[in-house]
Amino acid sequence: DDWTIEAFGQDVAAVVEALDLRPVILIGHSMGGPVNIAASHHLRGRVIGLIGVDTHHDIDAEYNEYDTNGFVAALKSNFAGVTGNSVRSMFVAGADAALVEQVVADMSSAPPAVGASAMRGLMSFDRIKALKGLNVPIRCINSDRRSTDVPAARKHAKSFELKIMK
Repeated sequence: DDWTIEAFGQDVAAVVEALDLRPVILIGHSMGGPVNIAASHHLRGRVIGLIGVDTHHDIDAEYNEYDTNGFVAALKSNFAGVTGNSVRSMFVAGADAALVEQVVADMSSAPPAVGASAMRGLMSFDRIKALKGLNVPIRCINSDRRSTDVPAARKHAKSFELKIMK
């Protein structure tokens, strides 16, 4: 019932452990960036690096309870509509319309309770606390559509590097 970043991280760690993988580099897109930070705490000695794709834009970002509750309430009342609008806003003008709608349909098909809980989990995840004691480099490949606060990331991560894609 509670879809937290920590729980997703435990899932990733369970797969790595079940397959007895070592060393590993965890790669995560969007929400997968924080998930991999959480997973790394369960995989000490196995993870040698994290690669994020369009993630970790603002490590210092904090969501207040009011904003979090409002967004989660909107998802609960109109999951497909809110998700569809959010996903469409991620694409550049002129993007292939069929691809956009395919991604919208895919992301909007998640069970609303799961999607809303996962977003609450993401918005309440304490990235700064999670980065404390994490001794692996983070490399991000982010688009130029949204800025990334590199100084903030470097303040909290052992090593943080960013490549921007247009």
